[in-house]
Amino acid sequence: MESVEIDAEFMQTVLMDEFYGDGDIPGRRHVFKFENDNLQVELPPLCMKDIFNRSHLFRFDESSTIYMWNKEGVVAGVIIGAIRISIIGLRIEIPREVGNHPFINHGLFTEDERRVMDKKSDEVYFKSQRALNYWIRIVRWKTGSHLMDRLHGIPPRGTDGGALINSSTRTGFYVPLAARTVTLGPRYVIKSDSWEEIQSALERGDEPPIWHEYLASGHREMIAGDSVTATLNLAIAAESLIRTYIERKMPSGISKGLKDTAHRINISNLLNKWNSFGLPDFSEVNILRNIFEVRNKLMHSGKDDRANQQNFIISGKAVASLVEALE
Repeated sequence: MESVEIDAEFMQTVLMDEFYGDGDIPGRRHVFKFENDNLQVELPPLCMKDIFNRSHLFRFDESSTIYMWNKEGVVAGVIIGAIRISIIGLRIEIPREVGNHPFINHGLFTEDERRVMDKKSDEVYFKSQRALNYWIRIVRWKTGSHLMDRLHGIPPRGTDGGALINSSTRTGFYVPLAARTVTLGPRYVIKSDSWEEIQSALERGDEPPIWHEYLASGHREMIAGDSVTATLNLAIAAESLIRTYIERKMPSGISKGLKDTAHRINISNLLNKWNSFGLPDFSEVNILRNIFEVRNKLMHSGKDDRANQQNFIISGKAVASLVEALE
């Protein structure tokens, strides 16, 4: 069968759970480079329907709903039910008959051609997942939305798991026989004034600092009920943040030996000589000391009654203050 190379896109709908945003967030998008391909993350337009419906008849353009107006009757808050992630600018070879067909029809592919398309579809699908993970990490970093994560275990529905699209006709030409759907959540808020900051970070290819990865993970683990892992991650985040600050403030000409010495100093000594290491005044050092004491006991004995939700809230507020002081 004669084949033709076309401009194509990979497009996937990503379901979200209780994603809250400002009233002007619907319809916004982020465009950035990822692993040498062009990626786009798009929010749905504002839907004026009163009832938010996530049935099997789900429509992307009806996946936002209003939950708050201001005194002037202007939309002030929305729930976003899905995002759409796309890899654009692909070049894919397909049978000519497929290119002229108005909708997806697996019968137009031979078995070998389907095998090739499945491989290509999987390739861009997994790249989209890596890009989605990156986008999530940047959004968490720039908004403080530590709880934002995927929800797993939602069964695939329809072609929401990703389809290959003919860019010229805007019609789908291939989707794996085993469709795929990804979900995102739980609650968080994206402020409209942080949207452009996220875009800039994506364009630069910024990576969230490692301390923030542990901080976000700690909050998610606590929500999941794992107070031990949450406390360990919070302590790692705090120590990483402190050591990163000290290294950043070291004079540029300092010898490697002195740097290594600073790295070897244990966290208790750092806390006891806080200002000696150039750290700014911080009124909650004792709370930090408690975090590390609990961490050490957990590491040595596997148990500490202080690793609980109440102490995590207190410690989490102290670490949030530490972020403001050092960042």
